[in-house]
Amino acid sequence: MTHYDLFAGIGGFSLALEEVFDEAKINHIFCEWAEFPAAVLKKHWPNGTFYGDIAGLVADTDSQRHKSSVAETEAEGRSNLCSGARGDENETLTILTGGFPCQPFSHAGRRKGTADDRYQWPNMFRVIQNVKPDIVIAENVRGLATWNDGMVLEQVCVDLEGEGYEVQPFIIPACAVNAPHRIDRVWIIAYTEDKRNRAGFREIQGEDVELSKRNNDAKPGYPDWRRDWREVAASTCNARMDDGFSREVDGISYSFAKWRNESIKAYGNAIVPQVAMEIFRAIKRTINVN
Repeated sequence: MTHYDLFAGIGGFSLALEEVFDEAKINHIFCEWAEFPAAVLKKHWPNGTFYGDIAGLVADTDSQRHKSSVAETEAEGRSNLCSGARGDENETLTILTGGFPCQPFSHAGRRKGTADDRYQWPNMFRVIQNVKPDIVIAENVRGLATWNDGMVLEQVCVDLEGEGYEVQPFIIPACAVNAPHRIDRVWIIAYTEDKRNRAGFREIQGEDVELSKRNNDAKPGYPDWRRDWREVAASTCNARMDDGFSREVDGISYSFAKWRNESIKAYGNAIVPQVAMEIFRAIKRTINVN
């Protein structure tokens, strides 16, 4: 299996994928520009392929697509950047995931939408066109669904449908997997036309609809851990972090204060892996059935 993890952050999609599929058979290709998340990815997936800028990945996949077109042969397959000829689905399945930057649509930001220079869907779509993955899973803030009267989300779906994908967007809250907070997110699931005719893949839609309908049944008020978090944060700040080893040993060289700030930022930008796991489980069941 080949997995493209675009705008990977600290690897939430990759973590979820490895919880469901055999991690030894997954070839990860990461794209993440921020220094701290990129260091986390390299620490946990040292054998992965890494891109710091999506422009570099776009250029490489453009080149590979051109070479494949000129060669006009499928017998040779494609490079590790472009999906190979299809044989056993478990071995050759190509999945592309990406939480393309949400700041242009987030209520916490300036909401410039597609005019924001951080709007990266066109680059993500270019990689999809070049790689032609079997399955695409994209994630973004709920604001994507309402921006410009829903036309931005509609354009994302139209782009994918134009490439032969069956597309289903869902709004799934974190509390659907029993997280202690709501945080609605738009999840876009797309699969290729050859998968569309498989009855099992249609079941994914039903399962995700059910997941998206789950409500937060938590009791009013904050749970105990929420009430005590300030005390925990204060105590960890006062604790010594010197274990006698150099900071370089872990491969991430940061002071504790910077590490803490970068970690909080990374967690805030991350997907909820448990939601992605439910989607991947549905995909795996479908593959096994077919």
